[in-house]
Amino acid sequence: MWILVLLGLVIAGVVIAARQSSGALPPAGDDDVPPDEMPPPSSESGAQLASRRFSAYELGVLTAAAGRYGIERLFLISLAAIENGPVVPSAEGTTRGLGMLPKAKYPTFEQQASGSALTIANHVRSYEENLGRSAYEGSHYSPEFIAYFSQGGPGYDGYARVGVLNDPTNLNANHLRNLTNAYAAVVTGSVVV
Repeated sequence: MWILVLLGLVIAGVVIAARQSSGALPPAGDDDVPPDEMPPPSSESGAQLASRRFSAYELGVLTAAAGRYGIERLFLISLAAIENGPVVPSAEGTTRGLGMLPKAKYPTFEQQASGSALTIANHVRSYEENLGRSAYEGSHYSPEFIAYFSQGGPGYDGYARVGVLNDPTNLNANHLRNLTNAYAAVVTGSVVV
């Protein structure tokens, strides 16, 4: 069964990479981190994943947040790539947030990244406690954990629960598929971030 899931993830990653190279997918103060630990703003190009283009600075912020909370960097970057959160300021200007609400509590990209990383860390623990199994398969999150994180399960309502009031157009119905595809693209190396 796992081989079929892995094969599906590899195929999804190849499809994403092909759509990106063909042009079918267009580019697109953390309060608990001392300023001297934040990556410096940079105008260098970063990377593109799904329909989002990250600057080197944004990738640095995401990497620092993942390290701070002990989560997998590629998963946080994948989450950021598929989220179309509100426009928020960052040390570089403005960018899209990671869907952390309320926006007043997470008003900057740096705080959105930190809040998302902490949420992932908390739900790795809740998954393992509530389901009695590891969130990992090998060195990456399992498909079961990804589904739990996205849509919820025992002890957790989900990051993008379907049918919530703040999702009147039902975009959350696509969250699991989009997150799985973006994560597969970086895990398999078809997209390098």
